[in-house]
Amino acid sequence: MEIDARAVLYMVAKQFGLKRGSFGERLRLQKVVYLLQGFGVQLGYGFGWYKYGPYSQDLVSDAYTVLGSRKSEYQRAAKEGGWEFNGETKAKFEQFKQLCGEFLDSPEKAELLASVRFVRNMWCPDVDKGAFVEEFLRRKPRLCNDEPAERADIAKAFEVCTKLAG
Repeated sequence: MEIDARAVLYMVAKQFGLKRGSFGERLRLQKVVYLLQGFGVQLGYGFGWYKYGPYSQDLVSDAYTVLGSRKSEYQRAAKEGGWEFNGETKAKFEQFKQLCGEFLDSPEKAELLASVRFVRNMWCPDVDKGAFVEEFLRRKPRLCNDEPAERADIAKAFEVCTKLAG
């Protein structure tokens, strides 16, 4: 098996511990891939806005193949072919992990960070942090109850997105 886009997705999933068994695992997979692309790791997926933030149907399809129906084929091919990212890519992944920090740990936190990035880029690219928090609460009420701790998380995600873009 040659290294193609799905093979790269398999390798990314392995690198970040991404799975697709439960709803939370699929949610985290979607958000981490979206954020990686925003960080400059182009995996070729287009994302639109959905109830749980950025969403890609093509990613769903590829993840089903790579992490589901043909997972053993990809595992075997990766092992036999010695699939591995180069040092530069591994360093970029580590930088990404450090910048995102706790936002990569849970599906809910990953959803928050990815949603902040999407809303900021699509609808609010030039607003300050305070105005953004208000707009985000309006656009994503399912995720937030407008409590001080949640406002602080949104503001923190805003700062992380600023660093990811830079």
